[in-house]
Amino acid sequence: MRPLLSLIIAVFVAQASFGEDAVLSQPETNLVDAYIAATRAGDAEKIEALIHPQNLACMNAENKDYYDTLLGKLARLPVPAHYQLKAEVVDPAAMQQRLTFFWGPDSTLPVMPKKEITIQYSEKDNSPRTGCKKFNFVADRDVMHSLDIVESNGKVSMVVGCIGPKTLESFRQKPKLEADAAARAKSLLGAMTPELRARLAKQLKAGQMISAIKEYEMESKQNVTDAVKVMDELCEEL
Repeated sequence: MRPLLSLIIAVFVAQASFGEDAVLSQPETNLVDAYIAATRAGDAEKIEALIHPQNLACMNAENKDYYDTLLGKLARLPVPAHYQLKAEVVDPAAMQQRLTFFWGPDSTLPVMPKKEITIQYSEKDNSPRTGCKKFNFVADRDVMHSLDIVESNGKVSMVVGCIGPKTLESFRQKPKLEADAAARAKSLLGAMTPELRARLAKQLKAGQMISAIKEYEMESKQNVTDAVKVMDELCEEL
């Protein structure tokens, strides 16, 4: 199961091919403008205010930590001045499959969206390619905000998944899993020979993170996920 928070940097993530292109009405355009403004203001409450009332009804005290984390992440992804915008008509069958994949097998959709609006842009890493950086900060990245929308009673709103108890439990276990992975990386780093550590440190200081990961993976026989985490740990020490 891949909950949304592990994902792609996308709003209410979309990779399905839903159908023909759609034209946005003025109310729909207004919602997009309000969403973009909320991200630029870093205002999670304004993003939440754009969500459909039936969705808000399933965002309660029981799962508040999940949705607060989600909305907080979105509020830290300001849409820049230049971006690409696309709108498509939603296919209900594709949407149902996407719901299960991204929001969890026990999640539901209280309202079926009619259109999907995608806002996409690239974030350039213009910092010098020298010195040690963690893996996730080495390269450019593409960012996608995908808004599933519906109009009801004359108002356009965003639709999100209502998560179930299994998805919520998986989300709450994530910090422990991350802590266990960090502890494993520290242990592997501690077991590294001084000679290998010196070679890898030299590469990391030169900004050659990918090369260091590959060498450690080959020398240690660890998988690439562990190799990345160990190099990140070594990077912290330099």
